[in-house]
Formats: sequence, C-alpha cells, structure tokens
Amino acid sequence: MTQLACSLNLAQRRITDLAVALVNEGFIERRPNPHDGRSSVISLTAAGRAHLDRTWPEFQNEIAAAFSALPAELQKQLLAITPLLTEILRERTATRMDRVGAGRPND
Repeated sequence: MTQLACSLNLAQRRITDLAVALVNEGFIERRPNPHDGRSSVISLTAAGRAHLDRTWPEFQNEIAAAFSALPAELQKQLLAITPLLTEILRERTATRMDRVGAGRPND
C-alpha cells in the first residue's frame, strides 16, 4: 500500500481505506506479499475487470467531449505538451518511489 500511496501522492491511510472498500465490493483481492510479510499485494478480480470494461468507455467519452469543446489551436497545444507532461510526472513519481525505498517518503 505504501508504494501505491506514494505513486498516487496520497496518504497511505486513504489507500488502505479505498482498498478495503474495493475488497468489500469484490473488485480487488488483497493477499500478503510473499516476499515481505509487512505489505500486501492487490489484484483485480473478474468482477473488477468487468466493472472497468463497462465503465472505462464512459470515462473516455467524457474526456473526448471535453477535448472536443476546446478550440482547435488549444487541442493542438494540449497534444503537443501531453507527452512532455507525462514524462515529467513519471520522473516525479519515480523519485518519490525511490525515497520510499530508501525509507524517506516525505523528503
């Protein structure tokens, strides 16, 4: 849960609460980590996959509608900066993950 909390930049307690809710809904399963007894491994269940398959197109449609509401010039700008922003966010997440691995999550 620590790694997930760090990668999402959320408090670990929020991730734990969310995981409990998702387990209760049957969307994920949580098992002890076979390599580290202090942590858990979570995985998507068949019900969770079915829910994503059903709801993901709705999210995509909402994003497409918002994108299409932008003027063409802004759409071009957004397409141009998205890969750069994605890379910056990946690097920042990796840095946070490195700190967690070193025992310094709040540096």
